[in-house]
Parts: sequence; C-alpha cells; structure tokens
Amino acid sequence: MAWSNKYQVAIVLLMLMGLSIRIFLSLDDFLHPWDERYHALVAKNMLNHPFLPTLIENPVLPVDYREWSGNHIWVHKPPLTLWLITLSYKVFGTTVFATRIPSMLISTGMIYLTYKIGAQLSSKKAGFIAAFFVAINGMIVELVSGRVATDHVDIVFAGSVLAAVFFALKYAQSKRQIFNLLTGLFIGFALLSKWLPGLIVLPVWLAFILNEKSFSWKEIIVNGLILCTTIFVVAAPWQFYIWSEFPVEAAWESEFNRRHIFEELEGQGNHFFYHFDVMRIVYGELIYIPIVWYIVRLVKEKVDRWTRVGILAWGLIPFFFFTFVATKMQAYTLFAAPALLIITGEFLVVILDRFKSTKYRLASVVLVVIMIALPIRFSVERVKPFQIESYEQDWNNDLKSFSKKHANAERLVVHNVSHPMELMFYLNCTAYEAKLDEAMIADLEIKGYQVIEFEN
Repeated sequence: MAWSNKYQVAIVLLMLMGLSIRIFLSLDDFLHPWDERYHALVAKNMLNHPFLPTLIENPVLPVDYREWSGNHIWVHKPPLTLWLITLSYKVFGTTVFATRIPSMLISTGMIYLTYKIGAQLSSKKAGFIAAFFVAINGMIVELVSGRVATDHVDIVFAGSVLAAVFFALKYAQSKRQIFNLLTGLFIGFALLSKWLPGLIVLPVWLAFILNEKSFSWKEIIVNGLILCTTIFVVAAPWQFYIWSEFPVEAAWESEFNRRHIFEELEGQGNHFFYHFDVMRIVYGELIYIPIVWYIVRLVKEKVDRWTRVGILAWGLIPFFFFTFVATKMQAYTLFAAPALLIITGEFLVVILDRFKSTKYRLASVVLVVIMIALPIRFSVERVKPFQIESYEQDWNNDLKSFSKKHANAERLVVHNVSHPMELMFYLNCTAYEAKLDEAMIADLEIKGYQVIEFEN
C-alpha cells in the first residue's frame, strides 16, 4: 500500500476513534447544568419557531430580561449552534443524546481538517500527529458531551474557525474565488456561533496570501472586500433582526458582552495570566516548548515566514486578547487549539528527524513520548474509561417519571423544582425552582392553569 493511501486509512481510523470517544462520553442521559441545559431547552423551543429564541416558552410569572438563565426571549448566544441542535432534534428526536450529535460530528470533522492543514503546511506526519491530539483532547471531548461551560457553542465556533482557515489556505494556494467565498461563509458561521472573535481568521487569511507572493495589492484589496462582504451577508442579518424584533434584550446582551471585558462576571475571574497557565492543562505541560521553538524558527528562517505568522496569529492572539479580558473561562481560547497542535506536530516530527542518528536520539524519543503521553493522560482523566459508574442521577429519573405521568397535560405550571430547565426540556410545561405561595397558585388556577408542586 502506498504511503499516501496508508495516511488516508490512518486518518479515517483516527476519526472513528475520535468519534467513539465522543459518543462514549455523551452517553450520560441527562443535561448538564452549565450551559447545556439552557442551549437544549432553547433549541427545543425553536422547533416550533426557529426565529424566535425562547428559554421559558410560556412565562406565567414576570421575567427579567437581564437574567439570561431565566428569561423569555433568549439572545444570550447567536443562533447557529441552537439551529444545529434544533435540526438534530428534527432528525433524531428531542433527546439528550441528540443535543450532542452536532458537536460530535463537527469535532470529528475538526480531526480531518487539522490533518489537512498540517499536511499542507508541514508534512503528513505532522498533520496526523496534530489530528491525533485533536481526537483525544480532553477539553474538546468534554465540551462535546456538555460537561463543561459553553459546551456546544465553543465546538461549533472552533469548527467554523478551523474550516475558514482551511479554505483560506486553499484560496491562497489556488486563487480560486470559490474558496474565498467559503472562507467568508465559515467566518460568518463563526460570528453566528460566538460573535466577533471569529474575525481572527482575517489576519490568517492575509498572512497566507502574502506567503504565496502571487497576489498583487489590488487583488488583495478586491478579494478582501469580497471576503468581508460575504461575512457581512452571512452574519449581519441576524443582528439587524434581533435589534429590530427584540431591541431591549439585544441591547442588554450587547452591553453584557462588553462588560465581560472589564468586569469579572458570574464569578468567572482569575489571575492575569490564567489562559497561558491553563494552556499546560489543556494541551500538556510541555506545550510551551514547541511554541517557543516555532517563534525562534520564524525569526531565523525566511522560507514560508508569512505562513508561520498566520499560524502564530491564529494560535496566540486569542490568548493575548483574552488575557486582558476580565471574565476568564478555560474554553474561551479553544478555537486556537488546532494551530497550537499543528505547531506541536511539526515540532515532534522535526525533533525525531533531526536527532535520528545522533547521540541525542534517546533523549529526543523520550521528549516526544512525554509530549504525547501528557495530553493522553489528561484525556483519560476526563473520559474515565476504566471507571465503572452510572451517570444516571436520581433527580433525572424523577423528572422523567413525572413527565410520563403528565405527558398530556396542557397549561401546566410546576413549582418547587430543583431542575426546572431540564423538566421543561422533557415536558411541555412551565417550571420554576421557587415555591409559589397560595395567592400565586390561586391566581394561576383562575386563569386556567393546572399548578403542581414538585416533590424533590
């Protein structure tokens, strides 16, 4: 079998392995508290009205539009992730597992795209190593399964950025306008999943083009305008729509997003260098070595210098930017992961090749083994493949049992529920965590609602 065919078979097997890990970790049959339950509930409600994002579908009590975890109109996140989950519900049914199917598929596709970019910029071996790291990355698989905050939104966002970079590279190498348009399309998708950080692809696009040295400045400007127009056409309509239809909620969420930069919101503050510190946990403690090596190589070597500038911009600008953002969460920089892993893959290949026949051969092999083993260890800690336990929880069983008993109930209000979002996901009702007083209950019953107190 030719080497090229061996790599094709290997990447398919790697994708199957990565998908299996994602499926395994997604089998726990309950929604996770932050933020998956909110995304799932809004996506479920959008089955009936895809352009009307609602959290509490029928709020019988007053709601505060400033409270994203308990309001009616929900524009806390752009719609793309929610639409994809809604489509999954339409095809596979409204289940917890279906909530995670788009993230499973997108993150598995990220394995392939990382391989292709790494192979084109360095070597197939380097691309495969980078793809392997994407396949087993603990942070990615936990986000896919909804176990950590921002979950599916960050997977869709990272996948959109990665696809945009892939097509930017294809465009720079071929000058085919279709690839430029696809770059703009996926940048637009990135904006529709997590807004302005998706523009990170623009400097990468420019760096790839400058590296080819076949574009005149006129071509760069014209095609840059085409790119930006495509992004605008894809992403802007949603902004115009929500500011027109839901101006109060849109204004509040816009201000709330701005406050993330200057304020530590919702207890998500940390020390100044938090993102550079957590890098060692997400990618392995030795991740700093290949990054420094890549920077030194950029300074010393002139070949493909602009390409390296583009990869470093993709990999490091998010870390520098979010370092100065007051609100800090570990997944904020996830969209830089493929760049850092491509750098790591290239570093490991160079180390093995450079010291193949020297007295440092053993030391280089040990370094490579450690750099591969550390991310695997982190993945095992997240996946827990050898830990036999039931992820099904008593409260979830209680909600399902309650939902079956009241499946045909209309105009139902349930109070004193410890997991109201999950109950509304299982049952078409209105649920509240608080216990309603007798006056509230009487008023709702006069209005024709059936009011039930949930026994937690």
